[in-house]
Amino acid sequence: MLFPYWYRPPDSSVSVYQHLETLIGQLDLSNLEFFLLGDMNADMTPTKCDNNTRHLNNIVDIYGLHQLISEPTRITDKSSTLIDLIYTNCPERVVCSGVAHISISDHSLVYAYRKLSFDTNKGHTSITYRNFKISIVIIFVIISLTKTGNF
Repeated sequence: MLFPYWYRPPDSSVSVYQHLETLIGQLDLSNLEFFLLGDMNADMTPTKCDNNTRHLNNIVDIYGLHQLISEPTRITDKSSTLIDLIYTNCPERVVCSGVAHISISDHSLVYAYRKLSFDTNKGHTSITYRNFKISIVIIFVIISLTKTGNF
């Protein structure tokens, strides 16, 4: 499982998306589960669709990635934008995701909880143990008899 992070500066040209497409293409070829995280500065709010958003949407559509965050991640007095994103190629393994609005930055914290999986194909596992309950009772009886002189 990989967790690459990608940052796109707000004033960068759309040619920077070529680097992102190369990264995602390499991740796709690896056949590994991944979560692409980052401040991508492309507003994914459903009502907004600028050139950056179109480029990003085209790339993630080609590779079948799913965006997990659905509420604004940067909120100011004048605007709210959805620019801190998490994409994955295995959304069925995500339990939940969201945004935590903490006040240490003008960006909110984004998170995703992934299901844990264990390899159950390793065969049968046996645990051997000894029942000490009977031994403790016998020792207690012997000690009791010894103290009363009946042993």
